[in-house]
Amino acid sequence: MKTVSLRRSAALVAVLVSPLLVSPAPAQQCVGDCNQDGSVSVSELIRCVRVALGDAPLDSCPQCDPGGDGNVQISELITAVSHALCACETCPTPAPTQTPTFTHTSPPATATPPPATATVAPVACDFNGRWDGESTTVRDSCGDDFDTEGFSLTVAHGSDGRLTAPEGFSGAVDTSGGMCCLNFSFIEPDEGGISCNSGRICQTADGTQFTGSIEWRFFESASARCDDSNFECAGTESLTATRR
Repeated sequence: MKTVSLRRSAALVAVLVSPLLVSPAPAQQCVGDCNQDGSVSVSELIRCVRVALGDAPLDSCPQCDPGGDGNVQISELITAVSHALCACETCPTPAPTQTPTFTHTSPPATATPPPATATVAPVACDFNGRWDGESTTVRDSCGDDFDTEGFSLTVAHGSDGRLTAPEGFSGAVDTSGGMCCLNFSFIEPDEGGISCNSGRICQTADGTQFTGSIEWRFFESASARCDDSNFECAGTESLTATRR
C-alpha cells in the first residue's frame, strides 16, 4: 500500500511541474535541491516524497528537511514544489483579481416643457359695408333645382360686433379662431310657412372678400319654431362675396 501511495504522490508531483522549465537561481537554501545544482527536478521532488513516506532515508536528500528535525513535513514538501516551480524561490502569492464593478448611472432627468399653447392674435374685424356675391345650392331635400343666384348685402355692426343690419338678421362678429368671421341667423316667410336660416362667413386676410355657407330648414307652418325637429325639408348653400 505504501508503494501505491508513493506512486500516486510521485505522479501528482509530476503532473504539477512537468510543463515548466526551471531556471537556475542564486545560491541559497533550496528545499528539495538534493544535488545542490540550484534547481529542483521532478525526481528530487519524488525523492522528498519517498523520504516523507519513510521509503527512503533522509540522508539521501537532507535538503528535503530544511527544518532539520529529521522529518519531512507537508509544509516542507509544499515549499519544495514551490521552489521547483519558481527557480528555488518561494512563488509570489498572486494578487487578488479585482472584479470590475459596473455602476449604472441614469442620465439626469430632463424637464419636459409644457405643450405650447396657441396664441390667437387679435383680429381687426370689420364687416361693415356692401357685399356683392353669389349663393350656390349644394344640398336641397325639398326637390328644388340646384342653382346659383346673385345677392347684394349691406352689413352693419356696432363696436361690440353685434349685427344691426340687414334688418331681421341677428348675430355677431367672431374672432375666436384668429380669423374675422360673422355668425348670423334670420327667419323669412316661405310659401305659407317659414324658412329658418343660419350661417357663418369669414373674411380673407385682406378683408376684401368673404366665403362661407348658410343652412336652412323649411317649416310648412308659419307658427313653427326654428328649434323644432319636425321640419319639412332642408338645404345648404355656399356663399362668396366681394366688398364694394
